[in-house]
Amino acid sequence: SRYSKNVLWIARNEMFARHGRVFDNKDLYNYFMAMMWYEPKYTPEEYDAKYSTRVFNEYEKANYKLIRQVEKEKGYR
Repeated sequence: SRYSKNVLWIARNEMFARHGRVFDNKDLYNYFMAMMWYEPKYTPEEYDAKYSTRVFNEYEKANYKLIRQVEKEKGYR
């Protein structure tokens, strides 16, 4: 809970980026394109329709849930 709104936002979206989601948001797109590991594969529509959070392993699911909880508690989203 000590992390900023932006850090939580990046951390949450990194899980999607690691599974190949492309981002419409310019800041997220530029951030992840600068990462050597990032391999954009799926448009947001393709990713959301086929994968969403279903591809997350148990650790990613727990982390996603925790990040969303902290964001909500802080009134971020």
